[in-house]
Amino acid sequence: MSETLDILRAKYEEVTGKKPFNGWKEDELQKKISEANKNPFPDEATELKQEVPKKEDIPEEPVKEVKNSSDTIEVDKAEFESLKEMVASLKTSQESLEQQSGLGTWKLWEEPKKPNSTATLKVFQETSDSEKALIVDWKHDRFVMKDVPASDGGLISVIDKDIYKIKLLYADNSEKWVELPLPTFARITETIKVEILSKEKTELYQNQGQVAKTYKDKEGYRLAKGGQVVKTDEIVDLIVKMNKVVCTVKLPDGRKLKIPAERLNA
Repeated sequence: MSETLDILRAKYEEVTGKKPFNGWKEDELQKKISEANKNPFPDEATELKQEVPKKEDIPEEPVKEVKNSSDTIEVDKAEFESLKEMVASLKTSQESLEQQSGLGTWKLWEEPKKPNSTATLKVFQETSDSEKALIVDWKHDRFVMKDVPASDGGLISVIDKDIYKIKLLYADNSEKWVELPLPTFARITETIKVEILSKEKTELYQNQGQVAKTYKDKEGYRLAKGGQVVKTDEIVDLIVKMNKVVCTVKLPDGRKLKIPAERLNA
């Protein structure tokens, strides 16, 4: 390292208070020293050169004076107007919800409607190629008898088949009665679900003869003695009552049908 370079390095450190970069040559050191002499306080000069904004260019923040107490809070006018709009919006939303839900409104009371119950009807198909039909009624028709050998060498008649007549309802509302043996009828498992729209109940009674009237106390309880109901000498009619219920049902295709309740879920 030359003597001139050493002198310049020492001079740079004296002027700037910093050690010079080892790679700087004599001309570079001389340049740095000259710059330092012209601006002995570089940090302060840089700060002074920065543009200071004018007072009128600085937007003024609204002055908020907030006084808190246990009862009052004071805010500026703009914030007060914003709070008023918020309260009005909340009130409108509340009124809308009350109207939708019926809160605070007197209405005519109606019993809540219960969902309609459902039931099933059997489906019958004579052959794999024939149209399916609904079984809507049936009745016992007859017994088919046959002769079998008896133990004494003769013949006796026994039941061979129990025949039922089945009423079928087709999609075009046509009806037909067919005969089926009871085992075949019982093995039908295909069903459809129907909706029960209404029920009509009729009370029926039947006179099954006359019997001795049973004794009752003042409260209407029948008296018994030794496990037997105490009977009087008075003869009365034996009346048996029965409720007959006819249901109006809705089929899956929308048709409506009246059918005895005992023919549902059979």
